[in-house]
Parts: sequence; structure tokens; C-alpha cells
Amino acid sequence: MPLLLAAGCVALLMNIWSARKVNSSLLEDTQRARADLRLAADASADCSKKLELKIGEITVKDKDISAAKGKLTGLTKEKEALQGQLAQLQGQVDAANAAKTAAETAKAETEKTAADAAAAAKAETEKAAADAAAKAEAEKAAADAAAKAETEKAAAEAAAKIEAEKVAAEKTAAAAAKATADKVAADAAAAAKTQAEKVAADTAAAAKAEAEKAAAAEASKKKAEGGHRIGTIIVR
Repeated sequence: MPLLLAAGCVALLMNIWSARKVNSSLLEDTQRARADLRLAADASADCSKKLELKIGEITVKDKDISAAKGKLTGLTKEKEALQGQLAQLQGQVDAANAAKTAAETAKAETEKTAADAAAAAKAETEKAAADAAAKAEAEKAAADAAAKAETEKAAAEAAAKIEAEKVAAEKTAAAAAKATADKVAADAAAAAKTQAEKVAADTAAAAKAEAEKAAAAEASKKKAEGGHRIGTIIVR
């Protein structure tokens, strides 16, 4: 009987000591788990704040992208309008070229008409001079040679003067018409070239800026999604 009591006491003591050891270990595990849980909660809160900030940034970027799309649409419409103006200017250039061609044709026709008129006037003058000489010869034989020479000289001088005046007037008119047509064509071509270069430069700059903004927005979005995934994993 005393041996049984002693054995029971020893077993009870060992059980108590084992229970205390287990309780101590469980208490340490519990404290460690609470500390880990507290750290996880702090990390989750921090991630939530960062996620909210990233969501705000993404919202701002989305608004920027929408505004950029609106600007791109406006620039596209402006480009179309400028292309219409360019086509109009090209039409003006074509019209100026046609006017130049018409002026050159008119010049050639004017020169031909003047030459024909000068030849006709010369023929008429020579005929009149011949008639006058014949009449003077019939009326006065003694003064025939002198009257004929004087008449021919006057007729030749008059024809030469008329022809010179007509040629000078035609040259002046043709030069003025050609200068006006050349100036109109040069101005239209220069305006069209300047407008086209401006359109190309503005379009390229706008496209480049929009591409850079879209790339930055996509990178920020991917970064925010990565932060969100990490926060979800920690919470789980």
C-alpha cells in the first residue's frame, strides 16, 4: 500500500511537471502567435493604406488618359481640317499654274497678233505710199522722185515707230502677267509646305506624349496590382 501511494504521488508529480512544461510551451507559442498576428495586422493595414493610395493614383491616371484621348480626338479633327486646307491650297496652286499657262498663251497670241498687225500696217502704209507716189508722179512729173522718196521715208518711220510702241507695250504686259502668276504660285506653294510641316510636327509630338503617358499609366497600374496581390496574400 505505501508503495502504491508513493508510485501514485510520483506519477502525479510527473504529470503536474509535464502539464506545467506543456502549458509554458503553449503560452510561449500563444504569445509568439499573437505577436505574429499583430505584425500581420499592422502589415495588412499598411498595405491597405498603400492600396488606397495606389487606387487614387490609378484613378487620377485614368482621368489623365481620358483627357489625353479627348485631346487626341481634337488633334485628329484639327489634322483633318488642316488637310482640307492643304487640299484647298493645292487647288489654289493648280489654279495659279493654270493662270500662268493662260498668261503665257495670251502673251504668245498677243505677240502673234501684234506681228500680224504690224505687217498689215506696214503693207497698208507701203500701199498708201505707192499710191501717193503714183498720184504725185501723175500730177507733177518734175517732183516725182523727191515726193516719192519723202513719202516712203515718212511711211517707213511711222511704221517703225508704231511697231516699236506695240512691241514695247506687249512686252510690258506679258512681263507683268508672268510676274504676278509666278508670285501667286510661289506664295501658295510656300504656305502649303509650311502648313504640312506644322501638321506633321504637331501630330508626331502629340502621339509621342500620349504614348509616354499610356506607358506610365500601365506601369503604375501593374505596380498597384502587384501591391494588391501581396496585401491579399498577407491577409489570408
